[in-house]
Amino acid sequence: MIKFLIPAFLIVVSSLAAAPAGPSKVVASANADIKAAANKSGATSSSIGAVVEKYYDYKELGKRALGKTWATMNNSTQEQFSEIFIKFHRSNFQPKAVELAQMQTTFGKEVVEGDSVTVTTTVITKTGRKKVVYKLHRENEKKEWRIWDVITDDDSIYRVYKDQFSTIVGKEGLDGLLARLKKNTGQPKNQGK
Repeated sequence: MIKFLIPAFLIVVSSLAAAPAGPSKVVASANADIKAAANKSGATSSSIGAVVEKYYDYKELGKRALGKTWATMNNSTQEQFSEIFIKFHRSNFQPKAVELAQMQTTFGKEVVEGDSVTVTTTVITKTGRKKVVYKLHRENEKKEWRIWDVITDDDSIYRVYKDQFSTIVGKEGLDGLLARLKKNTGQPKNQGK
């Protein structure tokens, strides 16, 4: 009987060890790893970006920001949009991710909202305390949580993109949006020390 209990115990322990980290732990790990990457001697945009993108799901942000338009696109167009949007967002958001990672953070509550979890934090800035809210999702229970939206000063990255994309697609169509994103895709500045 003991021979059967040991393998069962090992299976339970190994499945617990392999469980994905909780949302607050993911945000804390993201900030710690991004801070370490940014402060590393010889840090480059690429090396920092690789760490940022381990935790932040730019494709999910783009998909949600497009809203109903996403569902009307074929797979090829979705992939094309995702590739362009990721480059665009990377160049615009990476400095903000590094800035947030450098701040002292305290964690508040986690709230489940459908397929997302909201993690509320407080950061200490030069001017005082500021609330920062992270929205995370995961594809299924075996996948890691990934950040898809950050809200600071009541400004949601998702909401800003959604409003802008809706306006542009309404006036210029999806091709107009893709052209604008391509035009405004630059390389992020070096955020090292």
